[in-house]
Amino acid sequence: MTTRRRAGVLIAGMLGLVGIGATVAAAPVAIAQADVTPGRVAGVNRFDTAAKIAAAAYPGGAASVLLANGRTFPDALAGSALGGAKNAPLLLTETATTPTETMTALQSLKPTTIYLLGGTNAISQAQQDELAKTYTVTRVAGADRYATAGAIADQIGLVNVANLNGKRTAFIATGLNFADALAGGPLAAAGAGAAGVHPVLLVNSDVPAATDSALTRLAIQQVVVLGGTTAVSEAVADKLAAKTGNPVIRYAGTNRYDTAAKVAQAGLNSYGLIASEVLLASGADFADALAAGPFGFKRTAPLILTEPASLPPQSAAFLEDNSSAIQKVTAVGGTAAVSANALTQAEKAAETPSNDRQNEGIQVSPQSADSLANSGTRSFVANGITSATVDIVLVPCANVSNDNGSTKFVN
Repeated sequence: MTTRRRAGVLIAGMLGLVGIGATVAAAPVAIAQADVTPGRVAGVNRFDTAAKIAAAAYPGGAASVLLANGRTFPDALAGSALGGAKNAPLLLTETATTPTETMTALQSLKPTTIYLLGGTNAISQAQQDELAKTYTVTRVAGADRYATAGAIADQIGLVNVANLNGKRTAFIATGLNFADALAGGPLAAAGAGAAGVHPVLLVNSDVPAATDSALTRLAIQQVVVLGGTTAVSEAVADKLAAKTGNPVIRYAGTNRYDTAAKVAQAGLNSYGLIASEVLLASGADFADALAAGPFGFKRTAPLILTEPASLPPQSAAFLEDNSSAIQKVTAVGGTAAVSANALTQAEKAAETPSNDRQNEGIQVSPQSADSLANSGTRSFVANGITSATVDIVLVPCANVSNDNGSTKFVN
């Protein structure tokens, strides 16, 4: 086999002779940004952080604002999609009273309408009455978290549901945990079509009646499941497929950090997000990531999750894989949520292209074994190469694995 050296793409292959299988793996060569800028949007507490995020996203103010309980997550899980539909930031509040930081943010943003997410157990009637003295207040709530998500979807409206691949699409996440739904926030708010957003509906070990009814009211033709089978089982996915008449699309990883990375990559591939800026929020708590969903929509920035003390390898891999585009990594929340060390690790990952994972996006065929004479040749087709120039390198078979037709380097 000859080797042609040109710039742009690496094709690394192993050629099997005398009965050994012939396989080729291909890898784009990433070029990282020379200097990625780390940033942070944070306040003295979760309410102030949400206020700072809103100010950064809407420096000129906002006509509408979402208000969610900052101590519990269920009612706000579907909020990002409504934020996209109403072009509104999400602020946080206590159950009984509105925190000073949130009131200050409202005075700065000057909205005319406030949407309260959740019932009176989440945001009290007394608080609603007080806010109604100054603003038009609309409460969006149902009997439980599943019905509240359905009510939020109704507030978005039938005509504002975005298409994905030509089908009216809603996102589905577990209502029993927060990480997967929050990771999908920027995608839901941005939508995949030319217009509209993707409502976020919730499930548990089954498809609740409120969710099933919302799917009908919104004429949903397809769902995107956020999270693996531990979060949303195959049985639930099968029910959703039967309900919509189309197979589900699932974005999932091995854990919440890997799932968030998979969701973020989908945001870049299909939802119009751009990797020039990446948001980094704690995966151990929900408050900062709640407000980061609409923020990601406004910045067209994907959201990935981190452990507070250090960056998980799955999050680092996403940054490495997209290092050629990333110019800034913005931590959402204070150092208790995203430590200085985690942010520094993210900055370094975004400045260092991965040499082990770059071949995963290219499919090469044929993958079958073949026997060749010493002077024999064989043709291969590589799909997904974006440059016409390549390097061809031979590597030992032991360093390459085949994963569902995609040949990958073994670390």
